Amino acid sequence: MRSSPFDLEWALSSTHLKARADPPPMFERSFVVYYRVSTPMQERSGLGLAGQRSAAERFVAKWRGKVIAEYTEIESGKNRDRTQLQKALGACRVYGATLLIAQLDRLARNVAFVSMLIETGAQFVAADFPQANTFNKHILVAIAENELKLMSDRRKAVCAVLKARGIALAQHLKGARVPHATDLDAARAAVLRRDTARAIALAPLIRDLRDRGKSINAIADELTRLEIEAPCGGDRWAWKSVRRLFVLAGDDPPATRWTGRPTAGDARTETGMLA
Repeated sequence: MRSSPFDLEWALSSTHLKARADPPPMFERSFVVYYRVSTPMQERSGLGLAGQRSAAERFVAKWRGKVIAEYTEIESGKNRDRTQLQKALGACRVYGATLLIAQLDRLARNVAFVSMLIETGAQFVAADFPQANTFNKHILVAIAENELKLMSDRRKAVCAVLKARGIALAQHLKGARVPHATDLDAARAAVLRRDTARAIALAPLIRDLRDRGKSINAIADELTRLEIEAPCGGDRWAWKSVRRLFVLAGDDPPATRWTGRPTAGDARTETGMLA
């Protein structure tokens, strides 16, 4: 089989996929739904896929549509080699259906890739912006592609800082697990050591965000957007976990609605929050 992007030729090669002057009405269309997350960790958490599935179901119910098939892919938005997307487009070709995605960036974060789909006349719609025209789609994908580059630049900056400090990036940003211990006190101490090391590793990033005026909730959102593993292996950070990062790193967190002042004792009593 030829490599991407030529693998898409079969999925898109059909006379009925030529651009239509008058697209079919949204009501009672047939849809092939495409879900995508970027990492296996996001797949395991299930939250991202559940959110996409919920958005697609609401959209189909609203427009009284019919779902022909569903395809799920674990792949970065910048990559063009998409086995499941090829299958989804092939199903659209066979059934004359429209490709449905929860958000446009779930389709791709690559302007050239999406432009190619648009040029072929393939019908696709985003559940969160169904009225988007060709111009809107190009703009939104360009924003998503730029956002991906910014995320990459931030990660590289964090990596450079951690490397200069002699800290292993993969161990702390991915939340290395602590082996089980038979002694409860030893286990707690091991968890605290791990969480402290991780907090120190992330300190340059969270301090920079705080100094740029971001609130503790905004910092939590940023860590989530950067796909840094959250407590307990989740994919979403809570403000309490961010506050504990600051405490363990020996720094002051930004202001929040919480009226108390965190101390080292608070960090010890919350042991495991960053597990």
